[in-house]
Amino acid sequence: MKFDEILEHVGEFGGYQRYLVLLLYVPALFSGMQALSYVFVNAVPKHRCFVQSCDNGSTSYVEDFLNWTTPCDPSATSYSPCSVYGMQPRPVNWSEPLKPSCDNYGADRSRTESCDQWKFDDSTYSSTVVSQWHLVCDRSNLVPLSQSAYMFGIMIGSIVFGTIADRFGRKNAVVLAIMLAATTSTVIPFVPYYSVFLALKVVIGASFQGFYQSVFVMSVEIVGKSKRALCGMLVSIYFSVGEIILGFLAFYIRDWKVLQFSISVPLFIFLSYYWIIPESPRWMISNNQFAKAKNILEKIARSNKKTVPYNVLNAEPEDIVGDGNSTEASNRVVHHSLLDLFRTPRLRFRTINIIFNWFMNTVAYYGITLSSPNLGGNQFANFIVVSAVEIPAYVFCILVLDRAGRRLPLCLCMIVGGIAGTCTPLVPATPEFWWISIILALIGKFGAAAAFGIIYVFTAELFPTVIRNNGIGLSSMVGHAGGVIAPYIATLSTYNKALPLAIYGVFSLLAGLTALTLPETLNQQLPETLKDAEEFGRQDFRLIVKGSAQSERFYLLSEPNDDDASIVTE
Repeated sequence: MKFDEILEHVGEFGGYQRYLVLLLYVPALFSGMQALSYVFVNAVPKHRCFVQSCDNGSTSYVEDFLNWTTPCDPSATSYSPCSVYGMQPRPVNWSEPLKPSCDNYGADRSRTESCDQWKFDDSTYSSTVVSQWHLVCDRSNLVPLSQSAYMFGIMIGSIVFGTIADRFGRKNAVVLAIMLAATTSTVIPFVPYYSVFLALKVVIGASFQGFYQSVFVMSVEIVGKSKRALCGMLVSIYFSVGEIILGFLAFYIRDWKVLQFSISVPLFIFLSYYWIIPESPRWMISNNQFAKAKNILEKIARSNKKTVPYNVLNAEPEDIVGDGNSTEASNRVVHHSLLDLFRTPRLRFRTINIIFNWFMNTVAYYGITLSSPNLGGNQFANFIVVSAVEIPAYVFCILVLDRAGRRLPLCLCMIVGGIAGTCTPLVPATPEFWWISIILALIGKFGAAAAFGIIYVFTAELFPTVIRNNGIGLSSMVGHAGGVIAPYIATLSTYNKALPLAIYGVFSLLAGLTALTLPETLNQQLPETLKDAEEFGRQDFRLIVKGSAQSERFYLLSEPNDDDASIVTE
């Protein structure tokens, strides 16, 4: 008996599961805030050189003396951010030695000098990471390192916490990740050096990814197959609501330290999950903890007011696991590793395909969001709108996934988003057309967000229970390597505002096409063992071509068979 069959008796999505799923997803709000806080925490304010002979602690970004001490940039709309005119030394009065003076006569407009101190415009942000550590001009390349460090942390956390969750349980991984995330994200505003800040961003990324993917897997494993897509979209909606909340908080809190502190301290509340949430019974059964799993399933049945036949919860262990090879197999726990994802041909092909889709989609999703402040108009409004468009994208997925499946919607969302991105260079780069760029960005984000929600559900359904967290972890790790490069692609907007969106669009198109070769999982039982995963979708997605001359039929298989034959002639 498969675990999905047990859930049909105890309730696929009763009151107990609804309560647990909604409770598990609350921390995802803060995951959304932390993932995109870079947009505001690392915002680059307008800046100019600190003029040694004129500036002091009370001067501001705009001063009259800039007219003769600081050159204008080529667009003549602001002062040069990285250079000043050379200043001729002359006596302030006859009793003092020569030194540069702050007047029109002391400036030498024939030469400019670089600077190592700056004045920042505090009209939008009172303080950011950039203004605190002067990450401008020659040091501007250090700014994207913050988001890249966070994404690198996600890569590490995907594997580390995936292994912890598969080896020691989903609940232990969730609580450990929350404890680490709450501590490091609360401490980071008080670090004295940017290098320490970057190191902590890695840990924060790892810990937030740890509890995000673990609560997602827990929710998918405890509900019936007809509600898995709904759960996958709900966690994504929580994530996007977190982004929207971040946008409003950033509008009212312009100091990066206060903003970071306000989105971190509440995480300590979720340490109570250690006493509130149960372990995943599906994981327990896969690890031969049958008595504990039975207790939780009985509790679910009572809460859902279900009467379960005696033989369902008292079946033989090997029948519940679904292996059925031998009684001995049920009496030992087999620990699996990442290498198991590549041992058999079909699972190997599927793993590589999913990883590729994760990578391409992550670049598009994060890239569009990071580029939103550069699209023109109010940067806070842009961020909120670009984040809010994710909610209808996920609602679209809820309405479509249980009717059209996973594969086709994933492909279409990526392709539509890709087309929108590649069209942005065609929009004239003038202020009166900025709204067209916004609309194309929203379409691109809609497609990327919907695809992100689908790929999470799709990945969880394709990998077997015994290595599901590891599979999602590996996919997320390699996928978020795309998140590492996304902020650097976003910086290309300094040359052309449409260029980053065009690059994200190409990535989306490529991912959409490759998604067609994955097997459909709609209304299918989740694979429990590696054998189940290898057999899953064996006859799925065949392209039938009838030859008119020889009347032969050719089947082009989406994935390799055990004999590695890719074309069969009948």
